[in-house]
Amino acid sequence: MESGTGVWFVLAYVLFVVVGIGGFGVLSAFLMMLEVHENRAIDDRTMWPALLLLGIGVGGSCLLLGVAGAVGGYAAVYQGSSTSAIHDLLSPYVNPITTLVLIAIIGAVLAVLSMVRARWPAP
Repeated sequence: MESGTGVWFVLAYVLFVVVGIGGFGVLSAFLMMLEVHENRAIDDRTMWPALLLLGIGVGGSCLLLGVAGAVGGYAAVYQGSSTSAIHDLLSPYVNPITTLVLIAIIGAVLAVLSMVRARWPAP
């Protein structure tokens, strides 16, 4: 069974719901536990860039993944393009998606480091 470009489109939607909405929900729950229940202060100098990088990385990568799936699906279904032609259409999307995923990973690492520093402050 061959997977098509529609998988890219569906994967973008699922990843946005799971990582974009669910991930930010879990992150906000942890932040609330630290700040409200444990009275710890989160360093805004590291948390704001982390949230910004996470938002740009997750939103941008899911958007590009969905666009690539839609473009490839249109070429496959309506234009009847061959697999190699579709591959040529999708190859320019791979590096920007990878870059945006790396930006999201850097944001997640910054967020975790900020929460760890708030939970176990330096003596």
